[in-house]
Amino acid sequence: MSKFYFGQDGELISEEIQKSIKLSYKDFRKNKKSNGILFDFVGILIQEDKQLIVFPKHMYSEEQLLDCQNNPDVGIQRFRLVMDVIQKYILVEQSKATADDYAGILDELIDSSFPFEAFYGVYGYFQKYGIFTEKRRQITENGSGKYHWKTIIEKSQPYMNSSGIVFSPLYKERVMNDYSFISEAMAYVINETIERFYYLLPYDKVEGVNYSASEFDDHQYVLHRLSSILSRTFKDIDVSLIKDLIVFFEDESKKYSPKDQHLKIHYFNNIWQEMINNYLNRHFEKIDQMKPVFSKDVISRRIPYFKNKSLVIDDSNNHWSINMDHYHQDQEFQLIFDSKYYDDEDELNYKQISYHEVMTKKVRNTDVVTISALVFPGSNRMDVHYKTANSILVREINGDLKVITDEVFIYSIWIDVQEVMKDYLLSN
Repeated sequence: MSKFYFGQDGELISEEIQKSIKLSYKDFRKNKKSNGILFDFVGILIQEDKQLIVFPKHMYSEEQLLDCQNNPDVGIQRFRLVMDVIQKYILVEQSKATADDYAGILDELIDSSFPFEAFYGVYGYFQKYGIFTEKRRQITENGSGKYHWKTIIEKSQPYMNSSGIVFSPLYKERVMNDYSFISEAMAYVINETIERFYYLLPYDKVEGVNYSASEFDDHQYVLHRLSSILSRTFKDIDVSLIKDLIVFFEDESKKYSPKDQHLKIHYFNNIWQEMINNYLNRHFEKIDQMKPVFSKDVISRRIPYFKNKSLVIDDSNNHWSINMDHYHQDQEFQLIFDSKYYDDEDELNYKQISYHEVMTKKVRNTDVVTISALVFPGSNRMDVHYKTANSILVREINGDLKVITDEVFIYSIWIDVQEVMKDYLLSN
């Protein structure tokens, strides 16, 4: 019977957890104010008969975390939402990758003792296309199989003998059994992983495909065969599938202990940024009286309203540039929204002020108004993060006091983490 512990990214690690669970130096950071140590990852650690589950920042209240501690089944059920988000993020990132940089694109994001990234790629293919069924036919000269008369007529030289017209050489077609091996490999990867992590992955298994688990225990044989099939595969979606299978069996062939497992996300801010971009594009409605307004309902748009934008702002040899997480400009407003997962909302965000100042100059002498916002995980609310003091805006010019219209106004927006996650999973 496992002992479960629950925590939350960015929150203090209890002494009991520190004594019970061995954490690597990447899993925590020191808190300057309290001199305690905080969780610095999202994920799950299994060590012998103890399991630690760490949720994203501000996902649950102290009372809800205590409820998880008292009722581990509740905590596991809640963490499945995080696993679903991780799965979708991996598949989205894989779809963005080119063939050359496909393998291992999330190595820095995910620290895992098990090839979850490859599993999610295989399962994503299964969800979208079903089991691999494409048969591969090979036509060879004087080979085995059935005569392929179309090729014989096109390529062979006919001549007469006592039996009549004879063609030489003869071409034959045989169906390669690549497709059945790939299908069985998919079934093995999906079914064995779900079986092993049943409490975290409540997904449907593959049915109707028979495979021998012992055959796939011979990793060198499996990898050799997959590599051979990959060399004969050209469709992008099939190439991606086979590469995922190769990564899975390469990783699984490494020393693996079921008593010491982990799946840790050390840069959940990347996932937070992706989810917030999705949320803004689906729920940002308008600017009303200089304030951002959000709709509870999904707003249908032909093209994304917010996009990531990079801009070179420097003509020196350095060519410094800025990168804005969520940017929009039209004839009325220029919006600069920035996702903030790790940053402390209690500290002045100098970067956002400088971005606002620079981008305001870009629309100077126009009617476009610039509005900035920082988007944090938390309970739904909005506040003013920064407003330029009047004492700075007022200037004395020729003995008269005048207000200079270069005020910077930045909002802090907190959006419920579960709401953002669920909306991300519902989006295309």
